[in-house]
Amino acid sequence: ENYQLSVGGHLSGAPYHHHRAAWNALVIGEREWSFLRPRDAVYSRVMSKAMPRYSRRIELKCTQRAGDLVFVPEGWSHRTLTTSQLVIGLSQEIEQA
Repeated sequence: ENYQLSVGGHLSGAPYHHHRAAWNALVIGEREWSFLRPRDAVYSRVMSKAMPRYSRRIELKCTQRAGDLVFVPEGWSHRTLTTSQLVIGLSQEIEQA
């Protein structure tokens, strides 16, 4: 069981990436999420605050606040951007049987 602890400051985050299904719980702060369906999946090394919009892809968005749990289905590209001064979160990829 691998858990991942994330701690970040304002405008920190992760560029678009995808992996197995995962859950992400936010303990402190606020984070913006953007998602791309598997058919539009991308993998980027460009940080979130500089990421250009994908004009031909449908980008789904939500805001995660402290106490919220976000589930990311397998193969969905997603990126995050911290909109508060500090975020602390915990996540885990889900092992498929």
